[in-house]
Amino acid sequence: MKKIAPLILIAVLVLGYFIFGTEGLRPAPAINMTSLAGNSIDTLNRNNKPLLITFWATTCSSCIKEMPHLVDMQNRLADKLDIAGVAMYYDNVDHVKELVKRRSLNYHIVTDRAGKIAKAFGGIRLTPTSFLISAEGQIIYQKIGDIDFEKVEKAISQQSKDKQHAMG
Repeated sequence: MKKIAPLILIAVLVLGYFIFGTEGLRPAPAINMTSLAGNSIDTLNRNNKPLLITFWATTCSSCIKEMPHLVDMQNRLADKLDIAGVAMYYDNVDHVKELVKRRSLNYHIVTDRAGKIAKAFGGIRLTPTSFLISAEGQIIYQKIGDIDFEKVEKAISQQSKDKQHAMG
């Protein structure tokens, strides 16, 4: 057992590095989600817009605290960004709908009732956990905990500049 424990620790550290330590170096998982409003959100077919996905729960105070910032971001950047809030599998759908209405959330809300979306992103268990996916389908920002909105907006701005530069 003493010989196996260090190997398990090394394996966990290496896996953690590749999941959480390589921003921009791995493609987003290919997931198609349907929002509560019936809209289809695809992680890879982005229509030239990045996608900010945030995994949240109705019982997560940090998640609730981020919601006004996400609403504001959706208002200001709707032409440059899609936002999807993914409610965790353990959240009651009626509670999610009630919170969406009470908070006037204007971005896509998806319920991950089977846990497939969280699993595709590496087995998300902690909320909030967020990913910014480039228009090309690459994860360019990820964070467990509160979103760094300044960093996300800089990445979105850089994406827009890169796109304009490539077009000529």
